[in-house]
Amino acid sequence: PNYSVYLIGGGFLLVFLFGYWTGNIFTSILESLKNFISLFLGTVSVLADIVSYIRLWAVGLAGVAISQTVNGMGAGLFMGPFWLKLVLALTAIPLLFGFGHGLNLIMSVLSVLVHGVRLNLLEFSSHLGMEWSGYKYDPFRVKIEEES
Repeated sequence: PNYSVYLIGGGFLLVFLFGYWTGNIFTSILESLKNFISLFLGTVSVLADIVSYIRLWAVGLAGVAISQTVNGMGAGLFMGPFWLKLVLALTAIPLLFGFGHGLNLIMSVLSVLVHGVRLNLLEFSSHLGMEWSGYKYDPFRVKIEEES
């Protein structure tokens, strides 16, 4: 909606006014002016994290679309004479629903776990000043063993 631009601008204004709060509004504005670039980039980073959580919602919505598609495929099998409907209801439809909805459930759980771990470990840890380190992955290196 049109008012969302005003809400985002108001959020930036509040961060500008209270981001470096010292107890006095004038010194706080002065500190915000001094550190404007880091204040602006930090605020944009928080908004980007919120958008990442909206991505999780979109993954859930994709799961709904997949389940509706599987249900529509199953409903499309109920055509023809009664004996054909009965055979399909006893054989093909349980297989279709078991595979389709089972795959959807597995993909949904994995996607939420993967996105959640990525958000918490990579994006939000940067707000705490944490850096993740490790060792270089080099599976094809030549190991030279020393003889004793």
